[in-house]
Amino acid sequence: MTNFMYLLKQEVEVQLHVLEKEEVLLSKAQRAILLLKNVFERLKEFTGSYVFKDDAEEIGFFKEDKPWLLCNLIYYQEMYNMEMNRPTGGDNELRKFFTGELSYIKGFFDRNKELYRYYRAKDTYMDKCYFLRGKPGISPDSDDLYFERDPRFSSPCDFKVAKILANDKIEVYLTEQLDKLDHKIPVSDRSGMLWTASKADLTELIYSNYLLQSINGGKITLKEMQRKAESIFNIDLGNLSRTLYDLGMRNNPTQFLDKLRKALGDYLNSNLNK
Repeated sequence: MTNFMYLLKQEVEVQLHVLEKEEVLLSKAQRAILLLKNVFERLKEFTGSYVFKDDAEEIGFFKEDKPWLLCNLIYYQEMYNMEMNRPTGGDNELRKFFTGELSYIKGFFDRNKELYRYYRAKDTYMDKCYFLRGKPGISPDSDDLYFERDPRFSSPCDFKVAKILANDKIEVYLTEQLDKLDHKIPVSDRSGMLWTASKADLTELIYSNYLLQSINGGKITLKEMQRKAESIFNIDLGNLSRTLYDLGMRNNPTQFLDKLRKALGDYLNSNLNK
């Protein structure tokens, strides 16, 4: 088990590191979810035929190894859900949304204070009850993932431990988002230009320049480009990842760029033919 888990963790760490370079959050989350679900299917298959040598090895698996992997899947699933449900309104709506998500995390903590304290303190006196399979008396969470319903692959508390670890990561993300809202560029520092086409049109322009690396030789992040465009054109683009996802669902995802090309082409052809 030790060698199998070591190699599996190494594989996941390498692939997640590569995925973290993807700046479109929805795309990154989708790919991470597919990766981690595949990993868990492999882990479930391995565990189904593996016999733990003793209680200590089984406890170690359900207390440390499985939650480490599972927390990443929970994290990316929550990130995906938040991005899909993220409001397209102004700052106040976003602030309410992020604050509500933080309240949900606090609610989970309040419902599981005992386990939080037990796990954080690295206590062991309840390990046999919490992290061995087939122990009665502790009901599963209603939001357990599909593979958590298999008693051969789950202990009473490994999912909750994974949720604790995932919530730590989600809380960092939510706090960062609220901090960004609190440190937006003041209106007095913005230009006098207004973007009068649609947000989707500007998203096409930003993302195509990002992919072409036509600004700073590519040494600029997508988020930085978004903030600069918002400042220059006095517009709140909101969830750029969601807008990009919506563009990809259109019959013609580059209709604004096509209009730009046609407008310039028509102008040049008209003037050159004079």
